[in-house]
Amino acid sequence: EANMSSGSASAFKYVTVSSGSSSMSSSCIITIKREPVNSMNALLWSEIRQALESVEHLASSSSSGGANAIKSVVFASGLSRDVFTAGNDLNELYAPATSESRFNHFWSEQTSCLLAILMSPLCTVAAVKGACPAGGCILSLCCDYVVATSNATMGLNEVALGIAVPRYWALLLAQTVGHRRAEHYCNTAALVPASQAQADGIIAKIVPDSEQLIPAAVALAEKNGKYANTPGYMATKGALRETLATDWARYAAREEPETAWAGMCEPERVKAMGALMARMTKKAKSSAPSSRL
Repeated sequence: EANMSSGSASAFKYVTVSSGSSSMSSSCIITIKREPVNSMNALLWSEIRQALESVEHLASSSSSGGANAIKSVVFASGLSRDVFTAGNDLNELYAPATSESRFNHFWSEQTSCLLAILMSPLCTVAAVKGACPAGGCILSLCCDYVVATSNATMGLNEVALGIAVPRYWALLLAQTVGHRRAEHYCNTAALVPASQAQADGIIAKIVPDSEQLIPAAVALAEKNGKYANTPGYMATKGALRETLATDWARYAAREEPETAWAGMCEPERVKAMGALMARMTKKAKSSAPSSRL
């Protein structure tokens, strides 16, 4: 897959944008690669959003281009290890390592990216390999579909550190799996296997290994996105998601940053996160990413 030369994709530090598997492909692939485990800082969230915007711009330009007009986008990990993304970078969340203004900037970039994916006029697919907790899970939930490897695990596991699952993350999960099952997921910090996530409606398709992941994700995107980026598709998708997206954006702009920062500064949470960061420092290269946020 060759990098696309259009737009600002080449300027990204952690993200690349490429075309689908053939010259007739109607998909683009946004590949995320921030070693070692794609931990998501403000810059990475911003680059994912900008990459999506660049693809949407190309899609708008190619909308009358016939069979190969861009209609879908696949989000994938560029890591060699089995990790989609380990979630948010703890340095963005650990109060002693950051500041309120920096935290607010991070939270704004994160939410802007998630809402852009949720309301994209394109068909969006997350290609999940291996670990996909918290921030990776919510990115996937904002997509229209998830294709995952058989060894994938997914969930919103924030309460394992005494941190509340962000309100609209939990509500989006509840829309996907049902209210009571979402309560179980969140309140037990569950990271469920791919088979269970598929049964619960999170994952659309499971493939045996990472070699088959991107082809399967592109195939699903192109099959289910044939009407994407058309007036009827955009209006219908918007109508189904507008209430949640509008409420989420309003909450994120007013109440959420202040309450989230106050929560991060609570002594028990600072202590728990500090202990986790100390453990991660000792085994940075070999630690499992499932405890990230």
